Amino acid sequence: MVVRLRSLTPLLVLVLSACSIGLEYDPIQMERPSNADGTNLPQPGVITAAEWNDADNWDFWLDLHANHAELAQAIEDWELDAIHRHPSTVVDPAGTPIINARVRLINDVEETLWETRTNNQGQVDLWWSLMQTQGKATQVRVLYGTEEKSWDINTLPEQLALESRALDPDLVQVMFVIDATGSMGDELEYLKVELEDVIDRVDDAHTLETAALLYRDVDDDFLTTGSDFTSETAQTRQFINAHTAAGGNDYPEAVDKALQVAVEGMSWRYDARTRLMFLLLDAPPHNNAQAIDILHDSVKRAAAQGITLIPIAASGTDQNTEFLLRMMALATSGTFVFITDDSGVGNEHLEPTVGEFQVEYLNDLLVRLIQKYSN
Repeated sequence: MVVRLRSLTPLLVLVLSACSIGLEYDPIQMERPSNADGTNLPQPGVITAAEWNDADNWDFWLDLHANHAELAQAIEDWELDAIHRHPSTVVDPAGTPIINARVRLINDVEETLWETRTNNQGQVDLWWSLMQTQGKATQVRVLYGTEEKSWDINTLPEQLALESRALDPDLVQVMFVIDATGSMGDELEYLKVELEDVIDRVDDAHTLETAALLYRDVDDDFLTTGSDFTSETAQTRQFINAHTAAGGNDYPEAVDKALQVAVEGMSWRYDARTRLMFLLLDAPPHNNAQAIDILHDSVKRAAAQGITLIPIAASGTDQNTEFLLRMMALATSGTFVFITDDSGVGNEHLEPTVGEFQVEYLNDLLVRLIQKYSN
């Protein structure tokens, strides 16, 4: 069953091709700004989307893992297997969540199987054998400041208590990584105004830095181009708005290279409260050994730096790519977002293999997620 909100207030005339799947919207006729030639300008609050968090629906994911052939194929294709998960929370003596604690999963020969950092709720997800890592997990080891403490994996408590007092960092970093190839042309101009609106609306309770990176594919006029983190958020908006969709002559794109540059080439701060990377795309990486190695390394580095990856699947995303994105989100304690057909904007969107979900406007959804991961 799919739960679709009907309380959304349209800001413009919506072309509701999604009515064929059971929607009962009554389009509302409203004025909106126009160009000099009379054509309508895209406005925020048009693109519709929904979220599905596999960590919050772990039994659903386990059932898919056991029974879904397409997920099994994605595991084989991308050499990722998000199944052996160890969730934990790190707290101080008062029970206050500790942000930015370094947490490692150690094997029986003292090798690090997985490394990550606690989020704004002190939570981490530790993964054993996500990338076919060898060695049995035996310990969880936490480092915060000068304090280091270990727990046996077989007697791991729900909360990992340290003696150190929790600090309360303020900086929130938000990065947008965007597929700018030709196949994104059906909705990129709408997405620009949605992202601009998101940046404008993010709660100013914290210090905010934004960044953006656009990517295409090999043999295009650029592979990646970016704007590093800045507190001058207008700079990020201007950078995104200056580009259009072009290039990308086959289905796979340079997702692996984009992630590599996004993780390693941008000024992520270890002392930030929150590090979010929204990956907006409609196609997978190339499926070859080099691309897979880069993808694996980038996901591991993102987790180790405490970068939360939130993929946003646009029109054209297939099921294999959906499962890849969901495993990448799981690996970094993120969540999966998918654009829906409800707005009538863009080509047909995949109906993902998830349970009940609620449709929201994309800008509202992203603002909600930024607040969730930073407050």
